[in-house]
This record gives sequence, structure tokens and C-alpha cells, in this order.
Amino acid sequence: MGDRSFSRLMGQLSDYDVPSGKYAERTELKNFRHYLRGETLHYVTDLTGDDLRQLESKISHLACIGSKRGQAGHIRNPKFSENLERIRTQIMGSMLSDGHLRPKLTALYYEKDPDRLERFKEIMSQIGDIQFTETIRKDGTVLGMPVVVGKLIEHWRMPIGDKSVINPKLPDYIINGRPELMTEYLKQMVSEDGSFTDKGTGWRFKWNRAVVLDCDKMEEYGLKSRIESNDIAFLMDYGTREIRNYRNPHSRKEDVSPIITMTIKELRELKDDDNSEVSQRAQSLNNCIINNRSNLMDGERHIANNVGIETTVTPMTITLYSDSGRVSVLWEGRSQTQTDASIWGLIAPPDHKRKLTKVAEAISQGLVKLEN
Repeated sequence: MGDRSFSRLMGQLSDYDVPSGKYAERTELKNFRHYLRGETLHYVTDLTGDDLRQLESKISHLACIGSKRGQAGHIRNPKFSENLERIRTQIMGSMLSDGHLRPKLTALYYEKDPDRLERFKEIMSQIGDIQFTETIRKDGTVLGMPVVVGKLIEHWRMPIGDKSVINPKLPDYIINGRPELMTEYLKQMVSEDGSFTDKGTGWRFKWNRAVVLDCDKMEEYGLKSRIESNDIAFLMDYGTREIRNYRNPHSRKEDVSPIITMTIKELRELKDDDNSEVSQRAQSLNNCIINNRSNLMDGERHIANNVGIETTVTPMTITLYSDSGRVSVLWEGRSQTQTDASIWGLIAPPDHKRKLTKVAEAISQGLVKLEN
């Protein structure tokens, strides 16, 4: 049987998409090739009943179609762990907070803390040997990963692009997963976007998420503005104007931007204003915010509650970036009581040396207690 006929047969037996044309055969099926496409390997393991773990020693690379052997686009010595669900949850708990997936599926991870950066590399090493690129910036390190990793985490429901614009949901395999997966996610999430603080009302775990209501990228993602022009006008009329420093991603230099902010406390006070027009306009903006909650944070609150940690989720501020027209709301989640903070610290402690030390000291000194 020739290569082309073999390709057609494989197309009938598996989920092969055989192209048309002179070179329609799948070149991997030539007898001198040393690689297989995933569809072919999947078909073979289904046919033989083998498990990928049984073939692990025979697989030297995982790569994307078109990449060449030895390029940084590979995962070398891939590992097919029986704990893949836990590893997947660890990776997504980190990437949904401080990760970014570019349109061409380059995966990036941002981190300020050197110890946490190394811990993330350890987590990633559980799927194989990955050649990272590192870009050192004033605000931390940007860790680049090959496209094959990007394709993997996209398959695991990592959104492509700006998460605050997309407002993704927590993947079903986490939100409906086993309790140990829920706590593993919380450990990684609070290591990235969380903090453990006492602001006078007792120790709490806190974390933040942003939701963009309007920006010039909305159409790019197939989305419409989530805020009406009259609500933006109200924010401009009653918000606080200031200048904020930020890092320009294009020039890579420190830049300044005029912004207008309003805290939710200020908005609620305006809702009770004696002037009915002001009150109605404030109510309209408040409704807009409440109707566009952080889907990710709501999912995180759900799994925290499922493992016995009561939490609250509240919008904190709304900000208009005058230069770009971007409007975003910052949401805050927090453990509800000191008991909840203690439970979190015991069953889902931060996978972050500095944060873990702070939690352990507070618990050991009795600063965080289980209430009756």
C-alpha cells in the first residue's frame, strides 16, 4: 500500500483531515519518518489499548506541526503523569491570574517574586522539559513559553487575549471538579493575585479581578460595549480626575495617563443624593456594574464556598482611562471571617514562600483563630 492510499485509509479510520492536492499524503506515515501526529497516536493507542504512560520513554518531543527538531517550540521528554488533572489545575490556577495567551498561541507568565517564578517553572516541568525565554523588566519577569504549551492551555480553556475584556468563566473541570482540585486551584490563584492582610477587621485572604466595560478591543473579540454613553458621562461628571503612571507596552517606557475614578462607596452615596436626577444616573451606573460581574471571580467564590470557605465579592472602583476610552471595574473577593481565613490557610495555603510564611506565622501566633 502506498503512502497516499495509507493516508486515505487513516483518514477513514481516524479523525484525519486529509488535504487534497499532489502531496495529499500525510508525510509522517512514510516509513522513514520518526514522528506521528496526535490524531494518529490517539488512534493507535485506542486500537492497542496502550496508555501514553506506557509509551513515555519512547516519546522524545511534543511539538507543533511545522516546527523543526531541536527548536525551542518543543516540550522535550514529555511526561504523561497519572496526576494530570492536578497538574492542569495548578497550571491554570497560575495562568488565569498572571498568564496571557497571545493570538498566535505564545504563552506568557508574569511574576515579580523570584521564588514564585522558580516554583512556576517547577509546576510546568511536570509536563516535560520546557525551554523558557525570560525578559527582565522593572516590574518583574516575563516568562515566555513555546507555542505547543499555548496550544495545550488553550485546550484547557485559557482565553486568547485580554482576560479582563473577555471576562472568561472558570473552566467546568475546576468548578465541577473534586474538592482537592478546587483547593489546588485556590492555592495557585492566591499565590498569584491574592494577599493575606489585616486592615483592622481581622486577617483576611483577598484577591482582585478586573472587568472591562468598554475599550477599542471590544469588536476585535466580537463583543459590544457593556456600558451606555450616559453612564460614562456620569462618571466623567462626578468622578475624581488624576494622573496615573503606567508602563507603555509599545514604547516599554514609563508613561502617564489621565484617568477618572469613582469608588463604589462614592457611587452609593450619589445614589442617595437629594437631587433625583443625580440619584437616577448613579443608579444606572450601579446597575451596569452589577450586571457585569467578574465571571472568573464568581466561579472562584463558588469553589471556595464548596470547600467550606465563605467569601464575599464586591466591586471596588470604576476607572475611565481618558486617552484610550477604556472603562474597567475592579472587583475584590475576600474571605468573610477570620475563621474562613484560617480554613483557607489550612486547606489551601499559598504556594508562595513569602505569602505562606506570613500565613503560617499568623496562625501559629494565634492571630487567626477558628471561631466557635
